Amino acid sequence: MWQVFGPAPYGVSSPRITADSPAGDTRSNRIFEFEPAEFERELAPLTVHRTVALGNEIAPTPSPGTLREIEKTMGGSASCEARDMNYEEFKALWIWALRESGLPIGGVTPIEESLDLRSTDRHCKSLVFANDHVATFHTSAVLEFRWDALQTARTRGNEEDLVRQLLGLDRGQYPRTEVPRLRVDVTLSANTGWGNEIPLPSAEVWKSWVRETIGRLENIEPLLPIEQVRENRKGNLEILAFRSEPELNVLCKPDGSLVLRGVEVAAWQAINLPRKWDDSSRKPDKAPHEELAALFRRLSASLHGWREALDHLAPTN
Repeated sequence: MWQVFGPAPYGVSSPRITADSPAGDTRSNRIFEFEPAEFERELAPLTVHRTVALGNEIAPTPSPGTLREIEKTMGGSASCEARDMNYEEFKALWIWALRESGLPIGGVTPIEESLDLRSTDRHCKSLVFANDHVATFHTSAVLEFRWDALQTARTRGNEEDLVRQLLGLDRGQYPRTEVPRLRVDVTLSANTGWGNEIPLPSAEVWKSWVRETIGRLENIEPLLPIEQVRENRKGNLEILAFRSEPELNVLCKPDGSLVLRGVEVAAWQAINLPRKWDDSSRKPDKAPHEELAALFRRLSASLHGWREALDHLAPTN
């Protein structure tokens, strides 16, 4: 018997409820009991857009195998248009894209979540490893995003009502808003491990490593999309992605000598999120399925290039 905690699942006719929700509230969190076969038949098709917790574990998000199928399940269409996407739906899509990439996932669950009790922002982090390693360094990547309270409000109701509440617009006025963007931070790192530090590279070795690393991350196995800066309709520049310069993690030993602990490169990309309109005649925004899938595909290739370039920093002796 499996216990499932969460909103009442759509399409499930008669689950055995073990903890009632408040009277009249049919969508609040409850605890349901299902036999495994019953779960596979009734709930599995739904978990692509609603994360289900089994005890302390996250239920495996089934992969539909094709982008078209998951778009339909998420409420979109073959053209990747979406009416809206709340936090739980984006999180499930994130886990799906992460697993589709084939990257080894670190941690107990694919995504670690924390809630800021003051701002009610949600901070999420995923850890992945390269498919192969070098002897000297352990290579990995950390992906993070912050789902703020304003975005939660935008998906809880609709775009028109939120703008009217914030700006005091009349019912007859139709607000014009920008597509919300979610910043996804990606940090590639390589560490020697505790007690296995290596001597600092010479200036020539460092320049050689930076030249190959940046060249591969920009041209051969690009970490960021092609469009990183663009001009909007008002003539202002929009920064859609950014990469920092490589950084060293250095340890100063008690005798005053400096040794190398690791290196890292940080970058970020903006992911467009669909708006939820009350006016059904408005054209739906594009869903982020393709952007997320492309992000993880690029990350998988970039980790490979990142790992190979580390040969420049390995000790020669």
